[in-house]
Amino acid sequence: MVNIAIVIVNWNGKKYLQNCFDSIESQTIQNFRVIFVDNGSEDDSVDFVKGNYLATEFPSLDIIQLEKNTGFCFGYNTGIKKALEDEKIKYTVVLNNDTKLDEKFLEKIVDCAKKYPEAGSIQPKVMNFFEKGKIDCAGISISRDGTAHNRGYGREEKKYRDEKEIFGANGTASLFTREALEKTMLPGHNYFDNAYFAFYEDVDLAWRFRNAGFKSYYCPEACVWHIHGGTAGRVSLAKAYYLHRNYFFTVFKNYTCGKMAKTLFWRFLSYSRLVANVFRKKKRETDFLQGHSKAKAGMMIVKAWGSVILNFPELVKKRRFIAKKMKKALLFICLAMAIFSLGFSIARAEKLKIGFVTDWEYGNQKKVTHKFPRKAKAYLRAAVNHYNLNYHPDIVVGGGDYVLGNGKKRASGSK
Repeated sequence: MVNIAIVIVNWNGKKYLQNCFDSIESQTIQNFRVIFVDNGSEDDSVDFVKGNYLATEFPSLDIIQLEKNTGFCFGYNTGIKKALEDEKIKYTVVLNNDTKLDEKFLEKIVDCAKKYPEAGSIQPKVMNFFEKGKIDCAGISISRDGTAHNRGYGREEKKYRDEKEIFGANGTASLFTREALEKTMLPGHNYFDNAYFAFYEDVDLAWRFRNAGFKSYYCPEACVWHIHGGTAGRVSLAKAYYLHRNYFFTVFKNYTCGKMAKTLFWRFLSYSRLVANVFRKKKRETDFLQGHSKAKAGMMIVKAWGSVILNFPELVKKRRFIAKKMKKALLFICLAMAIFSLGFSIARAEKLKIGFVTDWEYGNQKKVTHKFPRKAKAYLRAAVNHYNLNYHPDIVVGGGDYVLGNGKKRASGSK
């Protein structure tokens, strides 16, 4: 039974398509369909796919032609919507056109999804296409100023061989479950927010998944090779515009007020350091300025901020929509964790004959009779606060590279 859909969005990427489609065709499992969304390409991409794959024994292939370049988000949303119209589709893989899959990619990534039913997304091991043994992306990591990074980028592959929970899945070649996509989508079948066009759309989705109680896991056995920046380009003012603008879109939509204030404080310091490094001619910042004056680059960032201000009323609407949609899910999680914590404490108290355990981390147990277990109490308080006030994304935490609500950074395999 076909229960997997692979969605590919293409814009003038004909030179990458043979590697991509040939690697899909060689997969060890064939219970999938491919949905190819073309964003108004002018390089005969569609004719190439039709001529080489549509008329062959290639697994089910649908081609959707859009009249113009609508961006990654609209393209992916169009493909995902088409995929989920088939009730048998349980998993959707979004795939960049400048990728090449290992022959066991689908087999391994689906096995991982089945292993973790609480997962909303699975991140494969994405390798650099040109630099052997180097990681391109092993998931999304979030710094204290809210900036998103490719986990493990540029590091040795051998350091990323452990399967583990991460913050979220990058949009290069990740698997998303039907349940998670349907429960977190914005109005108009916006799985990825169309307002983003490109960049940070996967970060926004990762936040919505986590706020709704879905987890994300890194699957090192599912391997992909990626030409980093092959489709979107490595450095441009347009890319800088979307990165800066969409960062604020993500923070305003998904962060609590307290966390937002802390994050924006650190972001202000980051901007100050960025400006200083530009004038010091540090390599990373001067790469960004290639072929452009400092004034032009500065105006592009100011333009991004202006777009945030103009879109603020819409951001508020989306924030409220997300809060309303996630409220019941988070309340349930808080209550469930409170019950679990209470039950665990009682069970250990019975086993150890010491009464309630207030701190059940190994090596730090205390005997406190007739006191409600601390973790259960904390989760209940969170549930009550959540019900009376607003949603609280910091409650739902797990492993991975991101900053918790108390400001402490959880340990990570990428550091």
